Amino acid sequence: MKKIASMAEACCVGFCPHNPYGPVNSMAALHVDATAPNFVTQEGGHGEWYDSILLEPFPYAREDYFELPEGVGLGIELNEEVLRAHPFNPVEQSTGYRSRMTLPSRQENHWI
Repeated sequence: MKKIASMAEACCVGFCPHNPYGPVNSMAALHVDATAPNFVTQEGGHGEWYDSILLEPFPYAREDYFELPEGVGLGIELNEEVLRAHPFNPVEQSTGYRSRMTLPSRQENHWI
């Protein structure tokens, strides 16, 4: 993602990443966004399940901006007990152009 942002910057193009995948990817995307001078906006959502897999609630935007956590790594801590209770379970999508793909989950995000 950082390389894509840098390539866009070299062409004077803004960087607007898409991220529908959960709190770990969301926080990683926000960290990359903070390093990209051509960053414009971050697409994403907040699923009801986000806060259940984190020890602290996922930070919400204030006045349309996120403050990056100051903790180590991405600044979030996972609730490993909850994660162990919900192991990876690939599901096969039966219809549409992705009908032969295996998808990681059917958890929904509620876009904000």
